[in-house]
Amino acid sequence: MKIFIINAHWYNRGDEAALRAMVDELMLTYPSAEIKIHMIGGDGGFFPYTGKVALTEGACPAGGRIKWIDFWVRFITGGKVGFRKESLDFYNEIKSSDLILHGPGGPAIGDIYIANEFEYLARYLLVQRAGKPYAFFAPSMGPFKKKKNDFYRRKVLEGAALITVREPISAKYLEEYGIKNPVYVTMDSAFQHPINEVRYSEQFNKDYELNEFISKYDRVIGITITDLMWNPKYSGNERIKNNIISTFNSVVQKLTERGYGVLFIPQLFGICNDADFMGKFANTNCYVLPVTRQNDCYYQQFVIGRMYAVIGMRYHSNIFAAKMGTPFISVSYEQKMSGFMKIAELDKYCIDINDLSEKSVMETFDNLCEHYNEYKQDLQSRKSIWQRKAHETTDKVIDIIDSQLKKERLK
Repeated sequence: MKIFIINAHWYNRGDEAALRAMVDELMLTYPSAEIKIHMIGGDGGFFPYTGKVALTEGACPAGGRIKWIDFWVRFITGGKVGFRKESLDFYNEIKSSDLILHGPGGPAIGDIYIANEFEYLARYLLVQRAGKPYAFFAPSMGPFKKKKNDFYRRKVLEGAALITVREPISAKYLEEYGIKNPVYVTMDSAFQHPINEVRYSEQFNKDYELNEFISKYDRVIGITITDLMWNPKYSGNERIKNNIISTFNSVVQKLTERGYGVLFIPQLFGICNDADFMGKFANTNCYVLPVTRQNDCYYQQFVIGRMYAVIGMRYHSNIFAAKMGTPFISVSYEQKMSGFMKIAELDKYCIDINDLSEKSVMETFDNLCEHYNEYKQDLQSRKSIWQRKAHETTDKVIDIIDSQLKKERLK
């Protein structure tokens, strides 16, 4: 059995967590399967599966007139003709695979990232040309108001063997769009694979600087911040950016004045890094978790499990908190966060980016503290439920793979 994962992202602890949980669970079920991953926008630095899971080279297509001409020639000729080795290698990977899976990430298909959407869709046109089954592994999607890529969106979505999404807002967008396929709402992939407590406890105990910092405080708050200038919806919005900066400067000051320690948890690594950005908010009662290969997504989950609470702008820092049973406040800028909070019935702890202020954060934090034990018990009681719900995506993919294997045996 050969599985090819495409449209996968890296260099973000959240993308890493969702992708690795997906791979780890598939490897548990199919230890002899050959799994390859096509990364978007990176070379896979810090990739942990040497010798078990391979990365494919090149991005097909990735913009530029020559690459697009090559893509269409490759598509029209069914992979036989083209002038870029990358597109030939990519098509050959598709052709030799039994199942293609869409990496469990953000809403790459839909209006939010429409400037790059067709690159994601085009890869599925090659998958369809090769006659291979494909499935969407619990990403977010939509909205679908803009019609620029409408023909190809429908062709790709309605040609899928399976569509799962990780929250109900994406499902609603697909329903409103009129997609004929059934759409299943599961959970974020990161929930499905438990962390190795023994391994990361040992790492934590050897992390002397972090332990020294945490030991100074009765309670430590984990925080993630982004200025959203990378997000197409908010890029160039100086009002939003300045409000984020002023709000979190004030929030960090308020928390440390109350005697809390603040741990900043960078989410970007490798070719990207947001440790320096978060470090600008730090005072003497703060610590920035170093960005290293060892401090991977699973270690971050372990550390977050030892926080009193989390205030997260980054989606997956909140998913990590929910997974580890740590009360959290989310700041929502896309449906992936508000959608999860809707599933979790935690709307009162979710702040829309347009309502972000020192007042809204501190009032929500005070509410969290007032209902802390109830909140924590609620999260703890639902951890296993969310893990099973996230695993439903893997279960459905396993059904497809088993069906494929059965067909092979009957040949």
